Order: sequence, then structure tokens, then C-alpha cells
Amino acid sequence: MEMLDLSSWAACLTASGKWILVEGKKDQAALLALGVDHVKEMERKPLYKIVDECSALGTEWILLVDLDSEGKKLYSVLRSEFEKLGIKIDHVFREWLFRETNIRQIESLNELSSTCHSPGRGKPCSRLVRSGKIGLR
Repeated sequence: MEMLDLSSWAACLTASGKWILVEGKKDQAALLALGVDHVKEMERKPLYKIVDECSALGTEWILLVDLDSEGKKLYSVLRSEFEKLGIKIDHVFREWLFRETNIRQIESLNELSSTCHSPGRGKPCSRLVRSGKIGLR
């Protein structure tokens, strides 16, 4: 399955069967709105607890933290802690968002998904892309 747009990205994410770690409830809700399951929210817990809980759930994870400077720092710390425990990190989905879209906050997926999946509204995704608010590059 190839990731050509946000819908196919979400389908690939779901098909991977891997657990996905996000920062907050809005991030989790955005992914659930796209039909993505196996999403765990960090819940403002200490990082060591988050890493321990994640290691108990699986050995392969996708880290979908925000793509801003704070998110990049958090991603680096989490990746390092996961790798110490032998947990593999799948970078493909996060890198695709960074490279192929203007999305920098995972919760923004919610705005795009609710607009893109509204029945009878034509191609609203392209309208958001043209407006520069969000979307594919």
C-alpha cells in the first residue's frame, strides 16, 4: 500500500498493526477520527513510566509527536529511551507527515480529517491545501 494522501497514510498506519504513541487527547482523537487504532496517549506521565508501559504493550512503536521544535526534542528523548529497551521505532509515518504535508501538530489531523471525510462536500481537502491552512505540499 502506497502513501499518496492522508487517507492512504492513515490506512497504512492502521495496517501496520503497530502501537502509536501521541502526546495528548486531541492527538489521539485526531487519529481515531481517521480510523487509526492502537493509539496510546502520554497522559502527562513521567517519561520513564510511559516507556515502561509502552514496552509492556509491544516491541515496535510509531512515535507521532508534534513536528515543532519541542516535539523534535521529545521525539529524540523517547527514541533513545525506547531503543535502550530494544523497542524498534518506525520513522516512516512521521517522516511522511513532515515531508509531504504542512502538518506540524498531530491534533491538526482532526481538522483535516473532519473536513475531508464529510459526505457530499466534494474535495474539501484541496480547498484547505489551497488556503495554506493545512495539507499536502
